[in-house]
Parts: sequence; structure tokens; C-alpha cells
Amino acid sequence: MISQFFVLSPRGDVIIRRDYLGNVPKASTEIFFRNSKFYRGGDEAPPVFLIDGVTYLHIKDGGVQLVACTRDNVSPSFVLEFLRRISAIIRDYCGSLSEEAIRKNFVLIYELLDEVMDYGTPQSTSTEALKTFVLNEPTVVAPPSALKPLFGLQKGPTGVFKSVLDTARTDGKRRDEIFVDVVERLSMTFAPGGGVVAAQVDGAVQVKSYLAGNPPIKVKLNDDLLIAKRDAPYGGAGSGFGGFSAGDYAPEAGLVVLDDAYFHEAANLDAFDSERSISLVPPDGEFALLNYRTTHAIRPPFRLSVSVEPDGASDRKARVQLRLFSDVPQDKAASGLEVEVLAC
Repeated sequence: MISQFFVLSPRGDVIIRRDYLGNVPKASTEIFFRNSKFYRGGDEAPPVFLIDGVTYLHIKDGGVQLVACTRDNVSPSFVLEFLRRISAIIRDYCGSLSEEAIRKNFVLIYELLDEVMDYGTPQSTSTEALKTFVLNEPTVVAPPSALKPLFGLQKGPTGVFKSVLDTARTDGKRRDEIFVDVVERLSMTFAPGGGVVAAQVDGAVQVKSYLAGNPPIKVKLNDDLLIAKRDAPYGGAGSGFGGFSAGDYAPEAGLVVLDDAYFHEAANLDAFDSERSISLVPPDGEFALLNYRTTHAIRPPFRLSVSVEPDGASDRKARVQLRLFSDVPQDKAASGLEVEVLAC
């Protein structure tokens, strides 16, 4: 299925390379880097492209590129998800994913690749299952400062740099820890006057477990949490979506309303409807316990106002002024803010 797998540095250096089937040119790494760097018309290379009968599929994570090559007609989404799983496995075992972390754990990563793929066919990608076959000790490396969030924010699973193999230590230095973080992505569209046209939050409850023996745990959510499709799957009172009226979604109702929610396969939801609690035996490494989406009662952290005025110096020009207002509290920090202006 997959003919080759390799990892490239930002300079195009080959850090990891595995040739499984031998039906792809040996210069595939150079061909990929040249075409991804200088794609047609100077655009950014898509995650999947075809050159001389060879399909290149790649993702970028931690400053490096993970690439798979094949001559077969495979599902692109399957291979890209497989590459994501490989990056997650490297992060779970090495503490982080970066060029330095890969170079310092060279033998360990090849050992993992031999287990996750056999003759180009993906095998088990479970972090917990792979612990049985790993014999080398990892060298945990924190990501370089260029890959860290701005303002030194290191909260949540993304700020933890440990290997899952630490749970098997017997030298007295083992620390049983578990980290739970809520990560959200807010997408909003503003009208020229500053009003909100559309808003959506895509979020996840991320868990990173370093508990020896994988003991059962329970996670409690808000009692006023409402999942529309779960709590009213067949309709009910009211004429709104999912059987609820518009008043049920009002912020003053005090409800946290989610349009959709998808739980991890390890989650036991027997007591979720009555207690809003989730029981599970957490697998090793990082995983998303809950993925959700909501479009209700979203307060924008930023407001954008646009004004267009004619330019007095020329009849063919106009002056566009963007005003960005921040509603973020003073004790909070925002990083990675981007304002995109669409071309007319």
C-alpha cells in the first residue's frame, strides 16, 4: 500500500527513511522537496499531489514533514490520518515532535516504525499496545522556543514533555500524572459594521495520561451542559432544532449548549445522562476524550469594524480602514491572532 515513508527537515534533509516495496525512485525525497517548495505557480503544495505516477501525501508537524509515497490507488484521508497517528506516537514516546527529538531518538523511532507498518501495510497505532515491543529508552526533548506558544503559555497537554515509558520506571522517580485541557478553535464572520454574521466553536477535551497501570478514572462535566442531538434525538416540546425552542438556547437560560459531541471509544457513558460524568480507563499518551461543536451564545473575544472611504487624492482609489477591538480580559493573553482580508 505505502511504498515509502520519510521525514524531512525544513531544509530538505532526510532524517528518517523507510523503503517498503522498492517501486518508487530512490530520489523521491528530492523530488518531493523540490515540488513542495516550488509548487506550480508558487502556491503552497496541497497535502496530496501526483508526479510521474507516484502519489505524495504529507503533513507538517513540529517543524518537520512526514511523507508517504505510493503507486497504488489508496484513500488519501486514510494515509493522512495514519501520518497523524505516527506523529502522535513519536510525541507520546519522545515527549515532543521536532527535528532534534527525532535525531536523538533515531533508533527508537525506527523500532516504532517496524511495528506500525509491515511491508507498507499499516498495523497497530496504539501507543499502549506498542509499549510491549519497545526496548530502547527515549531521550525526552522539549520543543525549540520557535515552536512554543507566545507569552510563554505552557498550560495543558501541549506543555507536557514526558514519555509514556516513564510509567514503567522502577527507580523511584516515576510520577503518576494525568493532564486534562480544553482546546477550542473559534471561527467568526463579521459584517462591515462589526456585527457577527456567523460564529462557531470547534473544541476538544484533550487528555494526556501518565498513570501506571491505567487505573479507571471519572471526568465530571457541567450539570447545565446540553447536547442537542443527544438530549432530544427524536424531537420533543418546542419547535426549534432538536425539539428545543429558541428560548432554551438563550444565554440567560444558563445552559451550555453543544450542537454535536463525539466521545472517545474508551468513554463509558452509562452515567452521563443523569450525572454528566464520564468513566473510562485512559489509554497511554494523548487522546481526545470529547470533540464538540457549538454555535450558541458565543461572545467574540475580538470585534472587527471595517470602513471604506473614497480617497480624496484619486478618483480611482479608496481607503479601507480596519479597526480591531479586544474584549480579552487584562489577565489573559492571546497568541497567533490573524486577520485575513479577502481580495475583491
